[in-house]
Amino acid sequence: MKGSSHLVTAATGLLALLAAATVTVASATPTRTGGCARVDVMKTVFPNAGTVGFKTRWKIHRARRRGPTWPGWCGSWRTTYADSPALRPYHGRAFAEVEVSLYKTRREALVALREPAFGPIRNLPNGVRMRALVWRSNVNGKASHEVGGVASVVGNVFISSTGQGRPTARERGEQAVRAQIRIHRHIQAAVLRLARGQQRPANGAWIAYSTAPAGDLSGSDVLMVRAGGRPKLVAGRGHGEIANLCPAFAPNGKMLAFGRKAPRGSTIVVVRVTRDGSTRTPRAALKVPGRSVRCPKWSSDSSRLAYRRRNGTVIVRGLDGSPRHWAHGDPTIHDFDRSRPELLSPTSKLMASLSDFEIVVSRPDLSERRIIKDDPPSYAIAGWSPDGRKLLVMRDVGGGFAMRAVSVEAPFASTFVAEARVNGARSWPRFGDVSWQPDPFGSVSLRGRTPHRPLASSASPHPYTEATMQHSSRG
Repeated sequence: MKGSSHLVTAATGLLALLAAATVTVASATPTRTGGCARVDVMKTVFPNAGTVGFKTRWKIHRARRRGPTWPGWCGSWRTTYADSPALRPYHGRAFAEVEVSLYKTRREALVALREPAFGPIRNLPNGVRMRALVWRSNVNGKASHEVGGVASVVGNVFISSTGQGRPTARERGEQAVRAQIRIHRHIQAAVLRLARGQQRPANGAWIAYSTAPAGDLSGSDVLMVRAGGRPKLVAGRGHGEIANLCPAFAPNGKMLAFGRKAPRGSTIVVVRVTRDGSTRTPRAALKVPGRSVRCPKWSSDSSRLAYRRRNGTVIVRGLDGSPRHWAHGDPTIHDFDRSRPELLSPTSKLMASLSDFEIVVSRPDLSERRIIKDDPPSYAIAGWSPDGRKLLVMRDVGGGFAMRAVSVEAPFASTFVAEARVNGARSWPRFGDVSWQPDPFGSVSLRGRTPHRPLASSASPHPYTEATMQHSSRG
């Protein structure tokens, strides 16, 4: 479009449109890649015309570089969605010109998002940043119909679009924004699916465990161990008056959180974990109400923690202790269930359960069932490895427990803990009391800070309204 444009009265529905601009995708964390190596893949993220309500999608072509004021630009792909196959759809036809640009970092993509051609930036609940604006344009000196523009950032990908609605619409600009938001939603979901495909789940070296299950307040330690090494003490029980329970590694593998009950009250402690297993001075100690230990769970981007109250509500806190509203990517009430008879692997491809002298592994639909001999039998499956290829099993060794990693693909096992004493007959650690570190150095996965939670449907149930889950402390 030629000529100048001026802002018209903002459409009252734009904020609602942006707030509703969510889409359901599987949990994924956009990945990191060197430089601009993934720019050619951006050509594949455009949806088909019919999927977003248009009749035609023109050829996708490589766009020229944008202005030098936008650093870190890797490359862009551009196309037009239209109700007409003609090369000039602007007169009396709905259209949307869409461009997808990859930047080296999320920070640089956000610089592009600040271009003044769009409206105020909104931080959506799903972590995406988006802007939208309706204006009336002059074309060759004559007043034209209202048009709309949308811009958004997901990961380090910047998406921009402009267009107009159908001639019958009273508010062509707002209708154009609605159509463009549909396109943005599909592209955002495609970017996250690409990111999930890049991820290579990898196991870290360290496994953290508590010497007692959650609910046992008679004194316990949290330790870390790696294959072939001696356990390292992370937090001790003092003279028996301190209970350190339910350790949980952050998804980035660089922090460990655990619940702590001491004479002065209950806290959730967060420590940094170095490559050699050293734990530095606690990064955070979040005070929690009550005299019970609150087992922590991490958000998907390792920036927030959650715990469950006795009434079943989920409380979310920032690492600075500040209260946060629950958002997609934060733990739900189901994540605190410790009584699961079957454990789903992190990749969701396998499921494991324990019976006498056997570990049963299958697909979630119970197909491809296989039996792993377990003799002498383990008393619990404590969890999966991050790559979904091994199970941590706990075995009674007479007044204490041993912890082994059993491969589900080949008949071998490696021992991590040969023997650790327990407090009593009902004090055996199991699922929820052990955490295997995700590899903080070896996973590759779009560069820059990712939205802290995956895109998800705004219609999904809120955890505060779900039925209360009864606490189960097995042992």
